[in-house]
Parts: sequence; C-alpha cells; structure tokens
Amino acid sequence: MIKVTAAVQYEAGELPVLQDVNLQDPGDNEVLVKIVASGICHTDFSAPGVMTALPLIPGHEGSGVVESVGANVQGLKPGDHVLMSFGSCGACKRCDEGHPHDCHSWPQINFGSARSDGEPGAEVDGEAVFSSFFSQSSFSTHVITTQRNLVKIDPELPLDLYAPLGCGFITGAGAVINELKPGADSSIAIFGAGPVGLAAVMAAVVEGCKPIIIVDINEDRLKLACELGATHAINPVIELPTEKIHEITQGGADYTVETAGVVDTFTAAIDALHAGGTCAMLTIPNGGEPFMYSPLQILFGKTVRGIIEGGSDPQQFIPHLIELHQAGRFPLEKLITFYDFQQLPEAMRASKSGEVIKAVVRMKD
Repeated sequence: MIKVTAAVQYEAGELPVLQDVNLQDPGDNEVLVKIVASGICHTDFSAPGVMTALPLIPGHEGSGVVESVGANVQGLKPGDHVLMSFGSCGACKRCDEGHPHDCHSWPQINFGSARSDGEPGAEVDGEAVFSSFFSQSSFSTHVITTQRNLVKIDPELPLDLYAPLGCGFITGAGAVINELKPGADSSIAIFGAGPVGLAAVMAAVVEGCKPIIIVDINEDRLKLACELGATHAINPVIELPTEKIHEITQGGADYTVETAGVVDTFTAAIDALHAGGTCAMLTIPNGGEPFMYSPLQILFGKTVRGIIEGGSDPQQFIPHLIELHQAGRFPLEKLITFYDFQQLPEAMRASKSGEVIKAVVRMKD
C-alpha cells in the first residue's frame, strides 16, 4: 500500500474531502506518479456519483513526476515529467487509427474509474475507493495511472501551468484545430466563455478565423475573450445572439462551438449557422435536460458534430499546444488562478461559481 493525501467524494453534488488514503501498489502495466499540480474541470463536478461509482477520488488534469514504472511499461522512467490526459484502450479500431478520443471503451475506462485490473484501487479505513477517474484521479499527492494517458514533456517546462492541457484546453482548442479545421477568414461563433470556450477563441485566432464572435452573460469574460482575439462579443441578456451573429456575418456563421451547456445555447448555436455551416457540440445540457431540436434547420445542409476531448490524440496535440504557448500564440496563463492543494474546496467553489476561469491546485512536498 502507498499512503497518500487525496480528495475523496462520497455523495453526488458534494465537495470531496481531503484525507489519508491507501493506494494499492502499481501493477506491471501501471505507472506511479507524484502529482505536482491538477486543474479543476467542470466534469469534476458533474460526473462523480452520476456517471461514476462512489466513493471516488476526482481530478483529471494532473501533472507530475514519474516515481516508478511497471515491468511492462516502456518509454518512461523515474524522474520523467508528465502531463496526464484521458485514458483509452489502445487496441480498438479507433485507437489503432490514431483517434483515442473515440475509443470504443472510452466511457468505461474514464468514468468506470477502476484501475487497469478492474479493482477500485484504493481504500480509506478499509472501505474501497475508486482511484482511476479518467485513468488518473489527480486530486491526490500520488496517482497510479497508465502509460497511454501520460505525455512526457521537457523537465524545464512548468508542470503547474501546463496541467490543465489534459482536458479542458484540448477540448476547446482541439474542436477548432483538429475537427472543424476552419480556413483563414472563416466566421466562427463560440457560445460560452469558460475555459473550454476561451481555448476555442485562442484556437480560432491561431487558425486565422474572422470574425470571431464570443457569446456569454459575463461581461468580464467577454472582455477577456476580446483581449484574447475575439472580434465581437455578445451578451444574450442584452441582445439576441442568433440575430446579431447573422448581422455580423451577413447571413450566418461558417462554424459555431457550443460550450455553455444549456438548452438555449444548443439551439442558438445551430440557428446561428448559415446553410451548410457546422456546429460543434462539446457539452451536454446542465441537469441532463433532453435537447429537442426541429430537423428543419439541419435539413438546410447544416452539420451538427459531437466532439469528445477536442478530437485529440494527447501524445500529438498537447505538445502542439505547448509549442503554440511558447510562441506566444496560446496564452493560457491569462485563464489560470493557482491554489494550494489544501485550498481545494475553496478552489472548487470558485470554479463552480465562475469566480475564476481555470483553477489549478499545486501540491507541496
């Protein structure tokens, strides 16, 4: 057993509790990582107890240093600096084709939250605790994970700054760069100015989109989006997004990205397109409300695409985003607020309320 401090969630909708946890020793196909930092993502609030078993250690935007590797692990060694992303099987058709985001076993691997041997993998006072949320459960001082969701990076790079690349940022940026692939001067409207939406804004700038329209009810976030490169900002409390987007684009956007997660924005993101446009949907409506939409708008040549994890292969796309950041073209530091690990409840409350855009907790020795 490996003794760690981790955040354990016992009930859906409640914040996890920091406590002493025993991790089972790593197996031959696993990697022990000492966590340096972890981002906080919306899925850390919405999934535990709804899409996963409980009790559970959440967290899925971890970064750290490899402490040991199993006998069957190749290409990693103690001391390597790594970022963590989602898990995938590596054996199905989609994984073989380089699309682990569409892995046939993706739901079970990431939301099943069990270790690679099928066991919960941890315990508190003799009670089993699931310790492999997104193959990592990074709200912990140490994790046992797999080689497939670890991305090795230069040890000179900041592990705390790059921790959030594992999910939220690749989701927003990847939807634009990997999936929509807009040409220069393509019009794009992004619904929601959270970390996913703002990552999509930065990616749209990289791709040369024009205009870049951001839609949100938070004026401070609209202002930040414009600082990041959005050319137009729409507050739906003040004006109707669909009408304004049609006016700005003279007939409808080439592309829209839905990241806000409410039924009204799902509908607006489709209506805002011109005939033949494409809408990327990255969320599900809050509360799980059914999304009902008339097929009439879609009939006019519109495409609605669901995208998981930005259509990313983390091994390829995370290094690409690091390169963009190093070149000053993906300024993710403008979205991040750091907290100590002991402040995790405060950081999660600030994230959920929208007080901060992307909270990152840093562990201490």
